[in-house]
Amino acid sequence: LEPLSASQPMPLLQHVVLLTLKPGADAAVVDAAIAGLLALPPVIPEIASYAVLRDAGIPSASPKADVTVLARFKSQADYEVYATHPAHVEVVTKMKPEVASRAAIQVWLEE
Repeated sequence: LEPLSASQPMPLLQHVVLLTLKPGADAAVVDAAIAGLLALPPVIPEIASYAVLRDAGIPSASPKADVTVLARFKSQADYEVYATHPAHVEVVTKMKPEVASRAAIQVWLEE
């Protein structure tokens, strides 16, 4: 592998989380957690871009997630700051009792 030069685009780390809520999940807790997640970018400057989205409710035969988080970071170190940041950990901890399953992936993207 050759080192990246100033003229080459820098890769971004894309972090994708899929959350499936428990049946009967407390809507108020979930809404507050989503609001808490959406409030993270100003608190954690290492976040390059951020979105929290709810499922559109289109019927599907395959299992579906209810909420997804799409976050981009300029480096693995920036992602690690986010993942361990107290504000992020607090929101995740509050939402965790309402979550039946969580899947996540991190992939490198070219800008």
